[in-house]
Amino acid sequence: LAWHPTGRRPYLLLSASQDGTVKLWDRRAAANTGFGTYVSPPVTNNPQMFQQSTKSPTLMSWFGRNTPKTSNTIMSSNATVRTASWHCVSTYQPKCEAVRDIKWNPFIDDVFAMVTDNGMLCVYDIRFNKPLLRENAHSGEATTVDWHPTRKYTIATGGGRDRSVKVWDLESGLNIHKNEESTNNI
Repeated sequence: LAWHPTGRRPYLLLSASQDGTVKLWDRRAAANTGFGTYVSPPVTNNPQMFQQSTKSPTLMSWFGRNTPKTSNTIMSSNATVRTASWHCVSTYQPKCEAVRDIKWNPFIDDVFAMVTDNGMLCVYDIRFNKPLLRENAHSGEATTVDWHPTRKYTIATGGGRDRSVKVWDLESGLNIHKNEESTNNI
């Protein structure tokens, strides 16, 4: 899972899957359907407020089902009920094996990267449903991907059977650290 990294889009979430897809979820996509209802306790400094209420309020789980009355949920009678409905608004299918990791670009709001079981690095723009970049990054699986914290077009991949970490400059399209010999001690 990857939450959108900027405060400008807190309603977006990416999920990676064993079936080789990435789904984009949007909390604003549709009207309230009742799914994802949860109860949050009120903010207070009074510890007595969190004692079990004598009333039996109906609690809802994240998935919209009633919580069993035998649960150990502690709440007060004036809890706040909030609802979050998540809807899949797009599916990205790079035609690969399982997706192992996904990360949003911290500088470009619409761009994310993924790595797959077969060592593929794919970079997508959420406005388009085809990869901006599709590169055989590793021989065998790649399990992790991350964007550089200060360089907008630099990304690292690794964690696979080839025991290498590779750093990519996407602006020039080059793997800028491909020396396999230097990765033997990692």
